[in-house]
Amino acid sequence: LNSTSESHVLMDRNYQILSYNKIAAIKAKELFGVTMEKGTSMMAFTMPHTVDQFVKDFNSALLGKLISNEVPIEFPDGKVRWFRIEQSPAYNEQNEIIGVVFNSIDIDNLKQYEHQLEETNLRLRNIAHKQSHEMRSPIARVIGLISLLKQSPGDKEVMSHVEEVANELDVIIHDIIAQTEEA
Repeated sequence: LNSTSESHVLMDRNYQILSYNKIAAIKAKELFGVTMEKGTSMMAFTMPHTVDQFVKDFNSALLGKLISNEVPIEFPDGKVRWFRIEQSPAYNEQNEIIGVVFNSIDIDNLKQYEHQLEETNLRLRNIAHKQSHEMRSPIARVIGLISLLKQSPGDKEVMSHVEEVANELDVIIHDIIAQTEEA
């Protein structure tokens, strides 16, 4: 239990800490400035704004349910990190629920990666929109102008329109390339 990056705390039915690992003690000290000890109430290590949710999840775990939440936690230095918090029933040898196991793991890097993926997906949707909508109109005009050029090959006005539309397409393509490089 002490070689993991997860915090583990075993509590009795009254929130009293029965056991914990080294990471749980370190995180408790970082967040609350208090040393974690056996016999202490876990409420001493619960953020005031999360007490109601903690109690609700604790009681659900006492009923045999596994509860898992992803929550942002603000540290005293002002930095916010995401954690996956789980509460699950703790059983004795007779398969009776004797308390709750509290586990937390830092998932901040995973959340940052998810955010980057969401931003990339948004840029890709914008690129797809440009390709399917903004490029379609100039291409339709080029097709129409080519038809006119076939009827009168030397028409300078039609050639001027073709050049104008080609330049418009060039701007759109450069914009798409720039967005692709950002992704």
